Amino acid sequence: MGVKVAVMRALTVREFAGNPFGVLGLGPGATQAEVDGAARRMRVMAGQGVVAKGEKGARSGMAVERAVAQLADPIERVRARVWWIGGGKGKREELVREVIALASNMDRAAKRSGRWGELLARAEIMARDATVLAELQRQERAGEFEKAATPAEVAGALAEVPTRLAEMFARVAWERMLDHDDPRLAMRMAQMLPQFASGRTVHRQLLTRIEDYLTRGFDRWKETIRQAWNTRTISRIRPACDLAMELYRKKFSPTMEALERGGGVEDQMYRVRAAAAGYLDYVSQAYEAIYQYGTSRRIAGRAIAAARGTARQSELEQRWQRLKRERWKLVRPRARKRSWRGFGAAVGVAIAARTVALFFAPATHEQTTPAPAISAPTHVQMSPEAQRLYQHWLDTGTGRPMTAPER
Repeated sequence: MGVKVAVMRALTVREFAGNPFGVLGLGPGATQAEVDGAARRMRVMAGQGVVAKGEKGARSGMAVERAVAQLADPIERVRARVWWIGGGKGKREELVREVIALASNMDRAAKRSGRWGELLARAEIMARDATVLAELQRQERAGEFEKAATPAEVAGALAEVPTRLAEMFARVAWERMLDHDDPRLAMRMAQMLPQFASGRTVHRQLLTRIEDYLTRGFDRWKETIRQAWNTRTISRIRPACDLAMELYRKKFSPTMEALERGGGVEDQMYRVRAAAAGYLDYVSQAYEAIYQYGTSRRIAGRAIAAARGTARQSELEQRWQRLKRERWKLVRPRARKRSWRGFGAAVGVAIAARTVALFFAPATHEQTTPAPAISAPTHVQMSPEAQRLYQHWLDTGTGRPMTAPER
């Protein structure tokens, strides 16, 4: 008779905290008669409207019946006794209390990731402790239960403690990542679990769930950008693209790095990198559509880096080269129109400045060609003095011609 791990449901924090011995207010060495007496007393109190209280606090009638059913099953009873002992040496439920404290405060749990490893190491030591095994077997024999567990079942229940605890750790991390969109604890668990023999199988399952989280996140934000694009409004598209890149820098990219450091297999990393490259390429095209060509080029470069070794690498490189050739698109069309207008204004100012400089510049040579001999106008009769001044102006080319006064 071997260890029956696969047929049992996974351990959860609620089941971990609701130990049947604690619900009934009994110790791990309780006998069948003590279990029946505690259950009968709590049923009577519940029927009289009195709140039944066990060692773990107030319990409902349903919790009492569930505890009785668990203690009637040999394997469930031994498992409950293992967790109620919590490492032996007189420190009952010390391991249980610390696990519950970490699982109930996720912010603290994410920061104190090393504490999870210490608890798992203690569980592995307890599973190999011959003293704990002997005490469990003695309590099972002395309990005089209607259906007692065999020594092999007791040993199997003790040996599976680290594996079930690692499964619960991975479940807590996964639920935190799924419900609160917080992958920090899962990232630390992915690096911690491979260090223990009991955590290697669970580690693969956790990596698969992290991959699902990344691919679903990429698809969800691509859909968000697509919905913003359907509005055909830049004021809606640009914030969606900016937020998508902010999430990639702060959440998706660190999770991918943790997945790779945590021992992600090659085909798994291939799928994640391909999904990340498609996500970045989608955001890059959205930026290009709203005339943000410089930002589009930078994100396209990051997409190429993410697509190394995937089938999309050559396609993304061709698109990046196209954006590189079209350098003139680095500004929006309206901005280009303003820049040409400014260039024309600058040319006009330069021409005007040159004209003014030439107008006020001193003469560089004297006039050598004599003025043509032009006779005084005949239709105006001038005095002799006026004719002399007019002739002087014609001969020298200087001075100001004076108009003939009217008679």
